[in-house]
Amino acid sequence: MNCFARCQRVTSWLKLGADPWLRKLGLQTRSSVLTRDFFELEGSPKDVNQKQFLKLLDSNKIEISDLIYRPVSLISPSSISRWRIKEKVFTNVSFSKTSIERFEFTDCKFIRCLFLFTHFDDCRFNRCEFLDSNMSRVEFEKVYIEPSSFENCIVDYRYANIAIYLYQELLRNGRKESQPDHSDDALYMFRLWKRRFSTHSNRGGSTWRKTINFFSDLPSYIFQICLGYGVRMKNLAMTTIFVLLAFTIINWLARFELGFTEMKYTKIEDIWDALYFSIVVMTTVGFGDIVPHSAIGKVFVSFQAITGFFLFATFASMMFRRFSQ
Repeated sequence: MNCFARCQRVTSWLKLGADPWLRKLGLQTRSSVLTRDFFELEGSPKDVNQKQFLKLLDSNKIEISDLIYRPVSLISPSSISRWRIKEKVFTNVSFSKTSIERFEFTDCKFIRCLFLFTHFDDCRFNRCEFLDSNMSRVEFEKVYIEPSSFENCIVDYRYANIAIYLYQELLRNGRKESQPDHSDDALYMFRLWKRRFSTHSNRGGSTWRKTINFFSDLPSYIFQICLGYGVRMKNLAMTTIFVLLAFTIINWLARFELGFTEMKYTKIEDIWDALYFSIVVMTTVGFGDIVPHSAIGKVFVSFQAITGFFLFATFASMMFRRFSQ
């Protein structure tokens, strides 16, 4: 078999045979995600009632698939505590318009499931994943769940409005249940999906219109990358370090132009003096032992002080939000 024929076989396998294997792994190609109906289950799922479904949960069967749960409520059989469900994989299962109460899921996966208008009450999710599942109008009440569980839940930007509602509900639940880490993550993803929704909604039109939309979304991009939407300390720390190093290098390389070499005892002589001066200015301490003696130097140092004050105010806001919750 020549090389061209082998390439054709590989291509045909990728088109026809790869998708089923990816589905077994809980993954899908982007083409299959875009072509399937996000509001319907695949194939011909079977209806089950509460008794049948609880029996499946209590069995040793790991994968539960191709089911439609019809009753309006799914309540834990234990009246004292939550019923614990461990290491289950739910594939192509519908829980739409169902109230799920007093369950604890641990190391579970929900793959291509439907949670349309589902209400979770007094539930806990430990290290669970929701993959390519529709969470439209889902509600959480007294629920412990990490927003990162929904990282791969919605992969198509056409359904960004569903993601916005989902993370808004997670944000409300996290604040109500005093879960500051979860509420911060939910707020970050909420603002991220709002930008994605805006970008997807404005992607059409002329080149001039696309340019306007790009610059209108640019502040949101910068806010995300540099400050983590005001909730991610890691982004703020990396931005602060980068800005400090940038100011240090500029103060050192442009010390003559900025007027840091005119006075005998108030000048920058090495890179450590530049670093010391940048820290003093950005923290708005201003000892006054090193000062610029040119107009452009005074303007640039003022810009450094304003930038440092802005970064410190963002840090104070993050800390206040975290401790106030």
